[in-house]
Amino acid sequence: MNTFFRQKLTNKTIDLLEKVEDKKAREEEEEDCLVVDAPTVYAIIGLPTLIILGIILPILAIREGEYLWGIIGIIMFGGMGG
Repeated sequence: MNTFFRQKLTNKTIDLLEKVEDKKAREEEEEDCLVVDAPTVYAIIGLPTLIILGIILPILAIREGEYLWGIIGIIMFGGMGG
């Protein structure tokens, strides 16, 4: 009778330890995930946008003869990009 209770207690203890280990393993996996912060997203999206708006579109405007809009675009968006 004594061994039965001892075995049952041991099995419950092992089950509880396995649950704790599983929970720790899940927490460690969650820590390894990539977190993209807002400044990173702004840099990824904003830099190509400023390059397009500050260099490519003003050059196309200057080629079409719209010198004023081309210069304004270069000054505005080039200044933001800088």
